[in-house]
Amino acid sequence: MSKDGKLALRVTPKQAYVFIDGIAQRDGGGRFKISPGEHTLALRNYGYKTVTQKFTIAPGKATRLSVALESDPGEVSGPWGRIQFKGPRRSVVLLNGKVLDHFVGHVGEFNGGKRELLVPPGKYEISVLHPGDNAEIYSGSVTVNASEGVIINLNRNGEQARTS
Repeated sequence: MSKDGKLALRVTPKQAYVFIDGIAQRDGGGRFKISPGEHTLALRNYGYKTVTQKFTIAPGKATRLSVALESDPGEVSGPWGRIQFKGPRRSVVLLNGKVLDHFVGHVGEFNGGKRELLVPPGKYEISVLHPGDNAEIYSGSVTVNASEGVIINLNRNGEQARTS
């Protein structure tokens, strides 16, 4: 039986979300216990270009990686609506899809005050996944109006409340 190795990961910006072999892990770098062999690392952060790269873990050894995401410049104009989430902070939020390319952040980034997901008015499909195993916590539709907010309470089966 092979002994697991470790990935010691440093990411910039520190809010980048880490995916290993397509499984959401958490935001930020740190140490990850991983089975030996080749793996795929993906880093996502809204407003940055996605980074995907292969790495290899040797049995009982630590592999060190330092990865910086490149800003994805561009201008977008309003009007805007807002989405907030109440629930498990580190859970992964996907917008209009269920794969890595649809990642917009984690619940803790959109849980009230000035922490909101800004979107153009319209209807959106939301998926929220548990980090570590990608188990679906919530999946549903939300309609967002201009200059309005919607709070999705994940602790109450996705119950929605409107705010002005």
